[in-house]
Amino acid sequence: MGICVTAYKNLTLLYKPIFDADGRPVDFNHWIAGINIRNQHTAPEWWYPIIPNLVYEWTEAYIFNAGDLFQHARWLEQLKYFKGENGFQEFTSYAGCNRVIGSNIAAIISNDFSKYNKDAIDYAKSLNHPEGILFIDAYQYWKKAFELAADNGAVEYYQPQTVI
Repeated sequence: MGICVTAYKNLTLLYKPIFDADGRPVDFNHWIAGINIRNQHTAPEWWYPIIPNLVYEWTEAYIFNAGDLFQHARWLEQLKYFKGENGFQEFTSYAGCNRVIGSNIAAIISNDFSKYNKDAIDYAKSLNHPEGILFIDAYQYWKKAFELAADNGAVEYYQPQTVI
C-alpha cells in the first residue's frame, strides 16, 4: 500500500460547507482537515494554522504517491544521510505516516528543499543509477509539495485504508 501525499495551496476556512449524503464536501476543491490530525500525537504547531475537523477550500493541489512504507523509510534515511544534522530536521523527525503539516512548518521545510536542491542533484549523481534517480525524483516531488503548502496551505500524507 502506497503513501498518498496531497499538498494544498491557499487554504481558506469555509463556514458553511455543503456535504453529500456520505458526509463528504460536495465541491471537489474542499478538504476536511481532521482525519490525520486526530491521529497525530504531536503538538498543534505542526499543523497550525489548520483546525481539525473543519472544511477548507484550496486554490491549487498537488498529489503524488511516495511509495510504500519501506520505500519511504529508505528515502528518508537517504535524506538524513545526505544532509545529516544540517537540514530537513523538521521533516525527517516528523515524517512517519498519516500526518498533516501546516504552512508554518511547511515553510521551514520548503526552505531546506530549495536551499539544498543543487546539492541533492549532485548527491543523486553519486548514487548508483536507479537509486539516484529514485532519490532525486522523490526529492523534487516533496520539494513541490512543501512549496505549495508554504503558501498558506498544508501537506497531508497517509496510507489509504483498504475496505474489504
